[in-house]
Amino acid sequence: MRGLKNKKIVGSFYDGEEINNLFKVVKNSKIELTVILAAFYGLRRSEVVGLKWDAIDFNNKSITIRHTVTGVSVEEKVIIVEKDRTKNKASHRTLPLVPQFEDLLLKIKEQQYINRKICKKSYCSKYLKYIYLDEIGQRIKPEYIT
Repeated sequence: MRGLKNKKIVGSFYDGEEINNLFKVVKNSKIELTVILAAFYGLRRSEVVGLKWDAIDFNNKSITIRHTVTGVSVEEKVIIVEKDRTKNKASHRTLPLVPQFEDLLLKIKEQQYINRKICKKSYCSKYLKYIYLDEIGQRIKPEYIT
């Protein structure tokens, strides 16, 4: 559109006290994983939702970002798109697995195991490779994070 100028976006960030307060607020909530991944690693929403267990190397203490899950609007419907690639080549990366995140991942893995045992056949087995699931095994939708 003519006459409209692109406004420069100036990003902001949390200081140490603010991020610690945020960690306290989201502790044990569905978005705790997202907040920690965004804070420690700067992951995008699509990278968090697309994170799979095979991307975590507990032996070598690393996490590899290589898969994304996004929601795309098509004719007023949101369609989930899975890609075995990231936004760009530089986004495909291997990062160190920090102890706090490793502890949270192990807790999530154990909870998923418990949820599968409790729900039995009602547990969704379609997304077992993914980390970010709800109590019945459904993958968390990218829009939920927003």
